[in-house]
Amino acid sequence: REFSTTVGGKVVTCKFGGIIDRVDRTESDGKIRIVDYKTGRYPSSWPKTVEEIFDSDRNTSIPANYYLQTMLYSSIVRDSNPQTPVVPALLYIQRASNKDYDPTLTFSKETIRDIAEHEETFNHMLQQLVTEILNPDTDFTPTTDRTRCERCPFAQLCY
Repeated sequence: REFSTTVGGKVVTCKFGGIIDRVDRTESDGKIRIVDYKTGRYPSSWPKTVEEIFDSDRNTSIPANYYLQTMLYSSIVRDSNPQTPVVPALLYIQRASNKDYDPTLTFSKETIRDIAEHEETFNHMLQQLVTEILNPDTDFTPTTDRTRCERCPFAQLCY
């Protein structure tokens, strides 16, 4: 998806994309489901709002990046299927065999039945983040929370 924002008075266009692990259609209601498989530890807490996904102070203790990725993919798929509900899901492999397990994302225990319910806020927050990242007047600063570095793939670059 192309995404435009204004930075320093100039319009900057970016492209977002990726590889979706699985796209399926639910039998019962015909919704499109965007599934991202996870093999790691099942988190003890989840984002409660769209805003928490983008809250850098909180997103080390919650799987915000997983939500961000899956919601972005769902939003992109919805662009091509505007009349069909698109549902974001994280399928944790170790939980998949549980009868009651539902991989659909939730906010405050409320199941996301269609990305359209949160798309306006999500796109607004995404635009704010991209604008901040691309703003040449905003310096990149290393985190003061060293626990973030433990799992960061770029830790060797910035120390």
